[in-house]
Amino acid sequence: AKTRNADYNHEFGSSMVGVTALMFASKAGNAEVVHVLLQAGADYNVVSSSNQFGQREGETALIMACESGHGRVVEQLLEVGADPGAAPENGAAPRTACALIKACRKGHYLIARMLLEAGADHGQTDSGEPGGNTALMYAINFYHCPVEWQQWRSHQWQGQHEPEALVQLLLEAGADPAVTNRYGENALMRAASSGFAEAVNCLLEAKADPTVRDMNNRTAAMLASAGGHQKLADILAGDNGQNLRYPMSPPPPHTPS
Repeated sequence: AKTRNADYNHEFGSSMVGVTALMFASKAGNAEVVHVLLQAGADYNVVSSSNQFGQREGETALIMACESGHGRVVEQLLEVGADPGAAPENGAAPRTACALIKACRKGHYLIARMLLEAGADHGQTDSGEPGGNTALMYAINFYHCPVEWQQWRSHQWQGQHEPEALVQLLLEAGADPAVTNRYGENALMRAASSGFAEAVNCLLEAKADPTVRDMNNRTAAMLASAGGHQKLADILAGDNGQNLRYPMSPPPPHTPS
């Protein structure tokens, strides 16, 4: 029941300044508490202000639920009108991002699908250094994070969604594989460097250009070779007939005979 005169949008003090009860419940995945707070009129689009660690500045309850993988809470928040595209403003805590990026970063396929169906913008990018990374890039990064990848493999969704399914979901929603971050790196380069062959196939089918070079003049084939994925590098090199083995260190100086 609703408590008389209770302030459901109160921001906590101490180490979690600017975080509301709804944010706490959403991050914890407590759907029952989230339901009560929403029924009581809690503001689901309010953003957190800085705490002493600066980790949650500018985030909404939806962003926190997405990052933590609480699909039921995400569904509840979207049903009442939470903004699927809300994102911390530039200048907030480092490496902040929108709900879709948070979901893709942790491999939450079903949550990403809910967000896209609710109108989330797959073209949004993160802030911080280097910045400019899209949800598509983070979906590929997830495959390359050993700890998170192993957690996903043991998850109950294993067997229902292959790792490249999240990449394919974003591409089918219209994500542009040509977008680059501030270092000139695109999704194909990410997939190639990590040896994510299934994602490379998805991206090539989506017309990703393997000849694009990053700010260090490296192509996807060069990055695949540098990562020890020579077969993938050869595929990406295509019919160019070039030796695209990327040197990990400068060649030794020539010594005249």
